[in-house]
Amino acid sequence: LGLLSDVCSRLEVGCKCLKTQCLKLYCECFSGGKVCLSSCSCQNCLNTKEESGEHGRRTAAIQSVLDRRPGAFGRKRKNGDQGCACKKSNCLKKYCVCYNEKRLCTQV
Repeated sequence: LGLLSDVCSRLEVGCKCLKTQCLKLYCECFSGGKVCLSSCSCQNCLNTKEESGEHGRRTAAIQSVLDRRPGAFGRKRKNGDQGCACKKSNCLKKYCVCYNEKRLCTQV
């Protein structure tokens, strides 16, 4: 498990938002409920810890999204909670649901 998490953390590139200030659901970091990191290549980012406070713009954007779509930040799974169908790749390919969620298949 330690090796898999090391590999996943090295592969984490971050978002590349240009005009949305990382406050829209198509920003990988924002939709995942995370703030942007130094590995992101976004411009004019407002998805930061500083904007996460009580009166921050990130907090206001999250509330606005939740008002429109209550389940927007919930777990996104296809076919319920069945996990993947990997047989030979051991969940180490980008198309694997478990790999993308950074978890093992047995953690369904």
